[in-house]
Amino acid sequence: MSDNYLSFSEMIEDLTDDEKKWIESIPDRGDFEDNDEYEDEDAAMKAYAKALNDHGICANEMLADGNIDVFPMCSLEIQEENLWISTQGEEHGYPSHVAAVVQGFIKKFRPDYTFKLTWCEYCNKLRIGEFGGGWLLVDKDRIVYGNTWAAVDEEAKAQS
Repeated sequence: MSDNYLSFSEMIEDLTDDEKKWIESIPDRGDFEDNDEYEDEDAAMKAYAKALNDHGICANEMLADGNIDVFPMCSLEIQEENLWISTQGEEHGYPSHVAAVVQGFIKKFRPDYTFKLTWCEYCNKLRIGEFGGGWLLVDKDRIVYGNTWAAVDEEAKAQS
């Protein structure tokens, strides 16, 4: 059996105290899971999505895709004056979760900032088609994704 991974590591530098507080106060999924206040897990995840939206993190897509229950599928670690965003300690990350957090951060604190992230996708066994990667660009108005397979297909088309 083989395992697939998606890994990334990037940093937002020179955080202010207000930016650090915002990051540290991102709603925690654990406050909504196994909470008797909600009739079932679906209601809990809808409440969690609302809390994220209220914090400035657009959670609607995560809720619709059914992956809000693993948010944030990345590490958000403040190191001195910087935010390190990575898959540290995780086998897999969700670039869409990074995009949601970062866009909320940009809209609130740094409207002229553009965040870039690249990632690698790999398999622990040599399997055809199981290696690649992608990229993400986030600003206050847009989130754009790309991947190596689409880029190489586009280049091959242009060559033919």
